[in-house]
Amino acid sequence: MHISTVIKEIRKELKLTQAELGEIIGIARSSIANYERKGTKPSSDFIEALVLRLNVNAKYIFTGQGEIFESTKGKDFAQRFSELFPDVPPESEVIELINSLAVDVVRHQLIIDYIHAKNKFKDFIIEHKEHMKEIKKNRRIIDA
Repeated sequence: MHISTVIKEIRKELKLTQAELGEIIGIARSSIANYERKGTKPSSDFIEALVLRLNVNAKYIFTGQGEIFESTKGKDFAQRFSELFPDVPPESEVIELINSLAVDVVRHQLIIDYIHAKNKFKDFIIEHKEHMKEIKKNRRIIDA
């Protein structure tokens, strides 16, 4: 399966437009269209964003085989999130609540907003983790 077909399939599975996927990943809608049209080879940054932000299985991206999404990453993140924020309902309850809404447009926008918020939090954790590594590294240099 060609990578352009895989990218389109992932987007359709997420029920996102090209513009919405572009917004989540941080690229223009036209770039998504080019990737899906076999016109442009996706950048490594784009592939990395699919894997890190949307929990897409890297093997699936390159081969079209296996599960589309990495379930273990999502579970690990959900577990860490619930430990940090015990008052926030689990992701399954949030999605169930969103899906219970009668208006498709509102439901769709809430899911997009939820994905954005989750990705921003994930980026914050990753950034903070790298920052803490740097502080520990500098502390070891000073202590030595």
